[in-house]
Formats: sequence, C-alpha cells, structure tokens
Amino acid sequence: MLWLCPVLSLGIDESLFSVVQSNTRFVMNIGLYGIAKDLPQSNLDLQRLVTKVGGKCGLYSHIYLDREEFWSCYNYNEYIRLREISGGYVFMDLWDKVAGIVFSKISIKR
Repeated sequence: MLWLCPVLSLGIDESLFSVVQSNTRFVMNIGLYGIAKDLPQSNLDLQRLVTKVGGKCGLYSHIYLDREEFWSCYNYNEYIRLREISGGYVFMDLWDKVAGIVFSKISIKR
C-alpha cells in the first residue's frame, strides 16, 4: 500500500535535515505500508526515486540507500562539522544508525 500524506510547511527551515524549500507550501510524506514480498527492494526503489526528484528520506524509518546515495541527499561536510563542534563522535554515525540494517538488505539488488 502506498502512503501519501501532504504536510503543511510552517516556514523556511535551513537546517541540515530540512525538507522545506523556499517556494514550498506543502511537503509530501510518501511511504510503503503493509506486508509485501519485495518490501526492502520496493522501499529502495522508492527512496531512489525520491532522491532523484530532489526529495529527502525521513530519518524515522529504515533507509535502504547505500552510504553514497544517502549523503547525496544531505550535506555530509556540514554533518561532519556539526559532529566535530558538538562532540557528536560519541554517538553512532547517522547512516549506520538509520541504514545499518543488514538483516533487511539481503534481498536488495545493488
């Protein structure tokens, strides 16, 4: 099942993980919901499409993109800078946290 949920933008957020752009009134939350035979592969295909059209993958669910694909959505250099100034190296790397789900990647074609 395809999940489509328009979300009203509350303004311009210029943070590292912002999904809001200057001309955006709404953002669209898109996802796959339910049980499917090829759910990991379907999620990867959807995440690649979202990235291709300039969207970002939410960090609240599993990310199936590889490290390079993931960081093409976000400013990796800014992420590293913020980790350095905030002592963030005591925590797990963000990609490892949201995409380091080896058990689900077995059936994914790279």
